[in-house]
Amino acid sequence: MKRLIRHSLRTSTSFILAGIFAIAIVGYFMTVPQSAATLASFTVNSTVDAPDASPGDGMCADVSGNCTLRAAITESNFVGGANVITVPSGTYALTLGPFDDEFNAAGARPGHR
Repeated sequence: MKRLIRHSLRTSTSFILAGIFAIAIVGYFMTVPQSAATLASFTVNSTVDAPDASPGDGMCADVSGNCTLRAAITESNFVGGANVITVPSGTYALTLGPFDDEFNAAGARPGHR
């Protein structure tokens, strides 16, 4: 009888330790934050509606060097992933239509399908 109890306790302990180990591994991978290298942050500093001068270069800047809302969104789309765009208070009048932005789908331009 003693032999059966010892074997049963060893087996139960092994299962408990394996379960704790598995939970620790799963918990680690669920809480690891997104790498800072993949997180981009853009701060809008102009209320002008101007496109990014060089989309995809990782820098939010129109031809004047300002980071506009349109430029920040364009860069964020090119970078992909979860990014942060900080927009200060102000009035942002969108003066460019979808056909003025050469990075939209061709279907957004008048006369194109």
